[in-house]
Amino acid sequence: MTKVVVTIDEGKTPSIERYENEIKVGNRKVTLDTLLRGFIQDAPIELVFDVLVNRRCEDMEEYFDTISPSESTNSGYKFLLTLFNQIPQGLMNDELFSDFALLVIQRMEDSHITVDELTPILSTWVQKIKEAPTQPEYLNLYVDLLQYFLGSQQSGDMEIQKELLRTLYKYMKDLKEKDKIDKLVASHIQHLPTSLLLDALKERNEGNNKVVYGFTNVPKNASYIATTSKGTTYFYDIPKTKMRVKFQDVPFEDVGHPRLLFAISIDKSGAVYSLKLAALKGKKPLAIDTPLYHYPYSNVYKSGAVCWSGFRELPIDQIPLMFLSTPNNNHLNDNTLSLFEKYKGKNFPDTRLIEMNAKVEDWC
Repeated sequence: MTKVVVTIDEGKTPSIERYENEIKVGNRKVTLDTLLRGFIQDAPIELVFDVLVNRRCEDMEEYFDTISPSESTNSGYKFLLTLFNQIPQGLMNDELFSDFALLVIQRMEDSHITVDELTPILSTWVQKIKEAPTQPEYLNLYVDLLQYFLGSQQSGDMEIQKELLRTLYKYMKDLKEKDKIDKLVASHIQHLPTSLLLDALKERNEGNNKVVYGFTNVPKNASYIATTSKGTTYFYDIPKTKMRVKFQDVPFEDVGHPRLLFAISIDKSGAVYSLKLAALKGKKPLAIDTPLYHYPYSNVYKSGAVCWSGFRELPIDQIPLMFLSTPNNNHLNDNTLSLFEKYKGKNFPDTRLIEMNAKVEDWC
């Protein structure tokens, strides 16, 4: 018969004596830590959890408030992750799941986690989010997780990080909280790895999902169209010519005009909100970097903006001709009358045009 006798005296190292048939065959001293590990290792797991939950609960709370994965001898954080990783789907409906998951996030925020430690954490979270029920009470939990991830300076595994963002985005979109995650990503976009952003753009451009930015009629005689985030601008490129004009009520026949460019901008609702006019030199096709020149006659500011309120009520394709048909005056150009007299029956020379220090791109 084998018998083991453990003697623990206060202030002394524990000793273990082993007997075979009442004869002592072994004797050694061990540390208390080694002794307890031996007991726990062979104890039923139900007994271990019973002691922790029912007898050491307060001690566990204090312990988890201080654990850090940066401490090489501390296995508490790995214990937390192991528990979280093993939570079955059914238990995620319990309100305590959210509290426990939040604790894991807080420990990540408070600690310096290496790339090797971050990757399995993110992988675990991707899986858990996919399994978790789509319920509003989990919203703040996942906002906290995304906040941590976006603020982390670790690169980790790019594929896992992308999958995590996709999963979080879909989850919060299902909760009708798309605006909240958009704002959160926008406020932390400088922290995202450049490769992650480039991959996302590439996927968007090469993906099967087509994005339609606009669909509209093209006004008659419009030469070019530019579409931006603010709306659409139609460009009317009018060749150099001579035309009938008026100064006040006095008509002038065949007055030389340079090549002209009208820029008519509409908002997303289709309403005209801007009208600009400039002169161009030469006959080269219009390009994004084509330089602009000041319109030589009246009712146009130095910026190219037209001083004429009537354009808002007209169809877009009628605006250029109607403006050129309106009476001229000395408004914004005191030389208008003398220029009409000088270039009556003559071509307007490009050498007289004054550059605006602007290009077509600036008017898009």
